[in-house]
Amino acid sequence: MPNKLSVTAGGAHRVGKKAYLSVNVKHRKVKKMYLTTGGVHRLCYRAEVTLTFTLSPTSATVVLKDSDGNTIQAVSSGVYSVPEGTYSYTASASGYVTKTGTVPVADEDVSVSVTLSANTPPLYTITVTAGTNGTITRKAISASAGSSMYVTAKPNDGYKVYGVSIKTASGASVSYTSSTDASGNMTCSFTMPAENVYAYATFVVDE
Repeated sequence: MPNKLSVTAGGAHRVGKKAYLSVNVKHRKVKKMYLTTGGVHRLCYRAEVTLTFTLSPTSATVVLKDSDGNTIQAVSSGVYSVPEGTYSYTASASGYVTKTGTVPVADEDVSVSVTLSANTPPLYTITVTAGTNGTITRKAISASAGSSMYVTAKPNDGYKVYGVSIKTASGASVSYTSSTDASGNMTCSFTMPAENVYAYATFVVDE
């Protein structure tokens, strides 16, 4: 519903040398109002409307500023009472990507829904290469830094794993713990670094 300002005159009367005009004012929300005379009677007003933010996740907060960069104080969480104008907002939450935008406000209440996207950590690849007489597999093609990962070297019949080398793209060795099952398959577990990883397995005859 738009802001409405209605003015009704209750009649003019004179007391001595002064003239009076009775005015009844009905309005929705008025911040400033004044009456001027000088041949023409004018009633000026500055109306406020309610600007409401609905945020997802609910833990998110919003900061609202006017066109001059002044921060607007909320009436309650996510709710503002503002005059006509264009406002900028910044919505943020821990673990989510901060979102900014602008909101034009005219003469009606405004509702704004803001949904934040979860931060996605960068993924690093795991490349595996096997020498002859065996294969090597990986837990996943890629992983984020700090993830628990492993590669498994599997020898062909009549062969055994000679060794597994795991290095980063920059050439640094990645430490790992290994275990070998009854079939001679060697699993090497490591913590994913913040780099791409290259694992290489070699095999020799099982004498």
